[in-house]
Amino acid sequence: MIEDMLKASGLRVTSPRIQVLEVFANRGSALAHSDIEAELVDMDRITLYRTLKVFNDKGLIHRAIDDSDKTKYALCQPECDEDHHH
Repeated sequence: MIEDMLKASGLRVTSPRIQVLEVFANRGSALAHSDIEAELVDMDRITLYRTLKVFNDKGLIHRAIDDSDKTKYALCQPECDEDHHH
């Protein structure tokens, strides 16, 4: 499933990308960068940052602002794409 999501978005299947998507799939809610980083202690910040940016650009995740103005990331729904998030 996760590998299919990456392929459908035209992305290479890599271990860091799989790990990040697994965090979203397992948590099922919007996550702050620090939440994701805490789950992936072996991944460096730059790799995580770049992975999140690519996922956002490709419509796999989107940024959301919570009530405390903190940026979080959420896994996109099937109706999301690179230009429009729901």
